[in-house]
Amino acid sequence: MGAAVASLASVTSEMTSQIAGLEQQLAADFEQHPDAEIVRSLPGLGTVLSARVLGEFGDVPDRYLDAKSRRNYAGT
Repeated sequence: MGAAVASLASVTSEMTSQIAGLEQQLAADFEQHPDAEIVRSLPGLGTVLSARVLGEFGDVPDRYLDAKSRRNYAGT
């Protein structure tokens, strides 16, 4: 059991390191998007969640007719 736990701890440590690297790359790439400042201005959104929101809704401003259409798409 000790060897298994040590192995899992090592894997977890490497995954944590890889996630941190991905977050840095995501932040760098997201900041280059023309709408990054607008999306980040929404309350409660950090860089990772802002990028996800942009990915979900897309970056075509005329995609939704009004705010209600966007809320309907989001299911809220």
